Amino acid sequence: MFKSQYLILISAIFVAVLIGWLLIIPKISAIEKANGRKEMENGELAVVRQTQAAVEDSITFFDSLSEQDLELLELAAPNDPDTHNLAVLMNRLVVESGLLLRDMNIEDDDVKNADGAPLGTIPLSITATGTYENFKLFLAKAEQTLRLFDISRIDVGQDTGIEDAEQFVFNVRGFAYYTK
Repeated sequence: MFKSQYLILISAIFVAVLIGWLLIIPKISAIEKANGRKEMENGELAVVRQTQAAVEDSITFFDSLSEQDLELLELAAPNDPDTHNLAVLMNRLVVESGLLLRDMNIEDDDVKNADGAPLGTIPLSITATGTYENFKLFLAKAEQTLRLFDISRIDVGQDTGIEDAEQFVFNVRGFAYYTK
């Protein structure tokens, strides 16, 4: 009889442990999943804090800019395409370089600006006539201007309308930039 009571007691303890274990396992896996989510959220929080610090540093830097710096930034990349002032600038560069402006084309719309980039581009092309030395002067002046633009292509040809062998036709294509 003692053995059967002992066996019942061990069986009852075994069943209790088994039932307890079956009830605890889902809780343990839920705790592990919650800990995994917490670690992932902590990683995301660290990224957010780094981004916030970078934004605050940028704001501090921007707030420290002087009015003169802001004016220079506006000249380099105006807040709108500002095609009229761009045309005036390009014409001035051509004339001051001793070239004769034949044609200038500045497009108002650029379909490339739909990508969400902070800078928009304005396609432009200039055709001018003059000597190679004057053209080099034009390029030097273009490099020194504050307005941001890139020259993407230069075509040079002999000017068939003038018999002077030193006169060339220069076709310059590029992009001017503006902030969106």
